Amino acid sequence: MNKKTAILLLPSSLLLFVLGFLITFATSIAMQSLYYIIFILFFIIGFIQTFSFFWNKEYQQKNFLNLIIGITHIWFAMFVSQNYSVFITLLPALISLYSLMLALALLIKYYNGEKSNWLIVGVISSFSFSIILLFKPLLIANIYVKLSGLYLIAISLYFLVNAVLRLIEKE
Repeated sequence: MNKKTAILLLPSSLLLFVLGFLITFATSIAMQSLYYIIFILFFIIGFIQTFSFFWNKEYQQKNFLNLIIGITHIWFAMFVSQNYSVFITLLPALISLYSLMLALALLIKYYNGEKSNWLIVGVISSFSFSIILLFKPLLIANIYVKLSGLYLIAISLYFLVNAVLRLIEKE
């Protein structure tokens, strides 16, 4: 990741943090507002990630992770915009699938040459979280929503730390 991409990752991580905070502490009354906020945040994050892929002029080191994350966010935003009731019911499963795709994207990035302990932490936490949410159907929906929010807070902090480390590293 170059410094331009790291700069674009900062607002994305902050938006994910806000989203995670809202999901964790939202009441049932706030869920409808959360619906609109999630749509807007994921669309903005998707646009930023997709734009950062095309903004990177270093064609030899083109990082397709930004494109994958961007398209995933835009797809998620379009799905949310069309299906409110399904969205509220399936919020934990959707975040679980999102975290699984993120884990796979980070694993691809790791095997493409960026050997970082932060990538391994991101892969393990994202994959573990997605497995817990997908295969523990006995948990009540409220716990799913709280866990999903906490996961988004954790992954936003991961992105934030990763971006800051890229910005302060010497060239």
